[in-house]
Amino acid sequence: MHRLVYIFALWLFAVLQPALVVAEDRLTLVVNRDEDSVAYFISMPATAIEPILAADSASLFSDRGAVPIDDFRIKGSFELGDQLFSEVSGAVAATGQSVEFESMSMMVHPIDEPQPFFSPWDAITATSVCNVDYARSDLVPEALQLYYGAFATDVLADQEVSLNFPKTGRNALKIDVFHYFDGSYVGKDTALLTDGGTLLLTTRSDPLLSILTALSAVFAAICMAALGLHFVRKRRTSNQGSLPEQIVPLD
Repeated sequence: MHRLVYIFALWLFAVLQPALVVAEDRLTLVVNRDEDSVAYFISMPATAIEPILAADSASLFSDRGAVPIDDFRIKGSFELGDQLFSEVSGAVAATGQSVEFESMSMMVHPIDEPQPFFSPWDAITATSVCNVDYARSDLVPEALQLYYGAFATDVLADQEVSLNFPKTGRNALKIDVFHYFDGSYVGKDTALLTDGGTLLLTTRSDPLLSILTALSAVFAAICMAALGLHFVRKRRTSNQGSLPEQIVPLD
């Protein structure tokens, strides 16, 4: 029985493993939907600010080409995030109705100290917690990774939202997109973001993952039932062994 439970645990880990895989690409998007809102988080090299966002990176690297770390920590990064991502717009894909995204936070981390970035919790931590060493002197675009998050409300769960990027003359980029619904992993896509292209922030479901998850639930129920039956039989056997001997009257 213990071996059966162990095998099930290994199988369940294999089923859920896609949610734990680290994206190899340095451009990553985490999307979290719920019933009436959508949030997205992006991880990108700081050198990609201008070619992807059509924004002037001087607003971030204002200390002679480096990040003014003291100001960055004291004043925060909400306004900077709004400035850098001002050319990225959202819309309901089916109707074209504008979706207003509001910056949550933006942060930079040394590119040689990559942050976990494949779940909403990872993304919130990466975009809001500054762990850059004050002593570092290489806070220049080539040495930093940028993490940014934004959200929009009053967007129903069944509304597919498009995220529209400006046209800058850059090459097409591959982006790993991790989909979540209400914090639960749904699936992963690898999207091709063309120059001036659009990313879809969907609530896509992964049919294979859904089937395997359902099978896991069934298998878990069978294991629990078998385990319960095992303990019931064991208890009955123990009780029978402890019964006092019956006294048989002599004729």
